[in-house]
This record gives sequence, structure tokens and C-alpha cells, in this order.
Amino acid sequence: MPVGHGLSRAIRHLARVCAILTTRDRAPRFNSLYTLHRSLFVMAAVALIVLIASVFWGAADKWSSLRNGILAAMLLELLIMEWYRTKQRAYDYALEVHHRRACPRPTNCES
Repeated sequence: MPVGHGLSRAIRHLARVCAILTTRDRAPRFNSLYTLHRSLFVMAAVALIVLIASVFWGAADKWSSLRNGILAAMLLELLIMEWYRTKQRAYDYALEVHHRRACPRPTNCES
């Protein structure tokens, strides 16, 4: 586990709890988008692992190396893209929750 993993999990949990307790904000939407991109990231990772396993022990063993390479490159690109989107959604979610908590009235805050 990376250093600070427990702390980041606690911060995400705190942000989620704060978002649930507050009303009239966009936090539920950010939470939904974060969950969507996290699940897409996991699915892309599983697909890449299954492809690699299939190259050695499955149906992809009979495919050409070019086809396997192109498919692996596409899945790797999808994995990187979903990782970036998941990271951005998590940052947006945390900023939304902390901004609302620090400044409940938008008239007194800067954008």
C-alpha cells in the first residue's frame, strides 16, 4: 500500500459524508461521476489482465501478434484515460465538498 493510503481513504470518506449531509449542492453528481469512472477504470484493468492471460493460455494465443499488440495498446490507452478521469473526478468531488463547507453562501465567495 502506498504511504498515506489510509489518510486519503479517510479524506474521501469524510468528503462523502459531508456531501450526503449537505443539501442544494452538486456533490451527489460528482459522487456519481467518480463512481462511474472508477468502475470503468476497474473494468479496463480487468480486460487488460484477461487479454494478457488469454495471449498465453486462451483464444488470443491463435491471433497474430499485431492484433494482440493493437488490442493491448488500445486497452492500455483506455486504462490510462480512465485513471486520469477518475483522478480528476475525485479532485472535483473533494473541491466541491470542501468549498461548500468553507463557504456555504456563494455570494460571499470567489468563484
